[in-house]
Amino acid sequence: MNTNRLALVSVIVGLALPAPAALQFTKIAIDVTGVSSSLTNAAYDGNSTFLSVGANTTLAGTYNTTLQKMQWSRSSAPGTVSLTYGAGKFLAGGPNNSVFTSINNGTSWVPATSPFPNAAAVQALGFNTGSGGRFVAAGSIVEIFWAGPALSWSSASLPSASYLESYTGMTPFGANGFAVCGIFDTVRVSSDGGQSWPVSRALNLNNPDLYGIAAGNGQSLVAVGAGGRILFSSNGGAAWSFPSSGVGYNLNAAAFSGGTNLAVFIAAGDGGTILTSPDGINWTPRSVPGVTTSFRSVAFATTGNLLQGVGILVGDSGTVVLAGTAPAAPTNAVSTNNCSFSLPNPPLSVTVVLDGAHPTNTVGVDWYDATGMLKTNNSTSY
Repeated sequence: MNTNRLALVSVIVGLALPAPAALQFTKIAIDVTGVSSSLTNAAYDGNSTFLSVGANTTLAGTYNTTLQKMQWSRSSAPGTVSLTYGAGKFLAGGPNNSVFTSINNGTSWVPATSPFPNAAAVQALGFNTGSGGRFVAAGSIVEIFWAGPALSWSSASLPSASYLESYTGMTPFGANGFAVCGIFDTVRVSSDGGQSWPVSRALNLNNPDLYGIAAGNGQSLVAVGAGGRILFSSNGGAAWSFPSSGVGYNLNAAAFSGGTNLAVFIAAGDGGTILTSPDGINWTPRSVPGVTTSFRSVAFATTGNLLQGVGILVGDSGTVVLAGTAPAAPTNAVSTNNCSFSLPNPPLSVTVVLDGAHPTNTVGVDWYDATGMLKTNNSTSY
């Protein structure tokens, strides 16, 4: 009797992920031309699209629900260094007090009202849905402005401000707040929609610069910066600790994955550095084979078709890495002897296991023969 058996693997969003409940990282080959310059920032639209901006480049990655994979497109863009999404549009900021909006995932950009009364660069942007929706812009000099969805900007209050302050990263925080970080270890936190910004950590010329900041569950904040610097606060910036990153590379960006299936902080930086932490205190180095270029930004999906646990890391030379959580292994596998002289053979079948990060229609099963040849895909039986 000739016996032929088939092996199976599970896949999600086009990524082959080997283990459940762990954040995995995969470098992707972008199937569009002209993405070779540094990608400086990334944001998610809350539905299906990650957008990245860089030197005269906009890169959009949209999840196609029919094909169940990411599709990429590139378009030109003004020079930008900061990016956020809110009120139905992407908002990008750049040098010389420039701000642009896009309502079509970066295909085209329209100049918007500039926030500052001078030519400072718009180095950090954020959006919080509280107070009817608030944008906040922070500058290369000591300026922070806030606006509603119509982008009519107002100056924020910055008590005890130093003329040396320069802001580099921002995150929405809580129901109506924001946190911003900057050079020389500066952190400010707003709880009133960006209108006032008490000092959380005062500028100190002896301390490293901070480049990225992220808010987690509850009152948790993580800020990262030069030389592997990490700061952690569990009480909204009232007090800070200094966890060891274990690395000496600059950490340029921080994010929080959100969700309930796997909620982690992530820090990314020079030399392909990736760190993850479940609590903001204990950090684990991660790596992506073949990636040694520097990361500049991290963004995660928390709603929409991509749901939780899917993120994007972007950086120099057009590098794009997708992060994703692996689904649980299929269950109820039927091990059946299929005989060549007894056709038709009984079917082989499995049951996929769904969870909060992997709802219906996001997990499929591919079937291979003993030689590794794909026989059928995205089916629970063969």
